[in-house]
Amino acid sequence: MLPTTQKLLETPVMETLLPDLMHTILDELKSNNDFQTGEKLFFRMLEKLQLQDSSGRTADIYCPNKPQYSRKNRPFTNAEMNFFRKTIATMIRYAPHPEKGLKYASFFLNQIRPPLRDAQTEITVLINLIYIYGQNGSDEYMKAALDFVKIGLERGIVLQRATFTERKRAFNDPTSVFSSVSKNILKYNNLQPTQDGKGLEPSGTPHHSTYNHRFSTTSTSATKTDSNQHNQPSGQQ
Repeated sequence: MLPTTQKLLETPVMETLLPDLMHTILDELKSNNDFQTGEKLFFRMLEKLQLQDSSGRTADIYCPNKPQYSRKNRPFTNAEMNFFRKTIATMIRYAPHPEKGLKYASFFLNQIRPPLRDAQTEITVLINLIYIYGQNGSDEYMKAALDFVKIGLERGIVLQRATFTERKRAFNDPTSVFSSVSKNILKYNNLQPTQDGKGLEPSGTPHHSTYNHRFSTTSTSATKTDSNQHNQPSGQQ
């Protein structure tokens, strides 16, 4: 049985267990719709992982200096990396507003060093950003979400035209999820996937120019550069 949220918040951080922190965070976000409590627990996860900057300060998402974080005393285990990746992707997916999701995504993409940051989670983060921006529905966010869709295309994710007409989708497949969350964004911006799914083209409104860049999948380090250029990142858990 999982310890209560209050117990996890009161117990000394190094006496808590990462699986307990992760599962309780996910429960607070998904079941209780309590991002604030989930965030408190997430900060404890960062401390538990001993993520620090070059001066030994614990990782802080809201630090204005935006330093890089890593762990120097020992490498991360696969379990530790998986707990962290799933948790931060879910924090983005259930962020209360797009700016908060972008804050977490930028933290992951620009301040977390590999191997804790990996290409697969970058894609998940990008997809979750597209989702929360698209859910907002305002003109500002729908246009910003289009930039994220373009980043996904640059990363080599293909947009499946079939998902715009078919109801069945394999949500464990990043391509299917990317296509699904992008659907309303493209519709709003009068765009559709090209036939090969590697670009965008107008969907009947001639003033939109075709966006049809064909980039091979970039490396994790290249993604960081792309993220900085767009001032927004890359990844649905």
